[in-house]
Amino acid sequence: SRVRAPDISPSPATALSERLASNGMLGVSDEQQEAAGQQRVLIGSEELMIDRVSQMTVGDLKRRIEASRSIPASQQRILHCGRELLDDSKELSAAGVRAGEPVSLAV
Repeated sequence: SRVRAPDISPSPATALSERLASNGMLGVSDEQQEAAGQQRVLIGSEELMIDRVSQMTVGDLKRRIEASRSIPASQQRILHCGRELLDDSKELSAAGVRAGEPVSLAV
């Protein structure tokens, strides 16, 4: 009789690595992301890369996420270092977020 190999799905970490590799981001350091002006947004176990974040406000970031993931900006809560960024008119850099540093999205 023939032995059938088990169906093995990639782990979430493997799937994320594959997505990052396909986007050219695997193995890219925080410093390189900062130099490229990119922002990592963690949405559950998923990671979204936002380009050109220089002088971007919290509201701008929410609108970019809305355009990318169809999550209304009014329902988004952006978190950085355990605190919510409440002022949509505040630039990310003024809120203490450096390009390349992860922020989390709660809905």
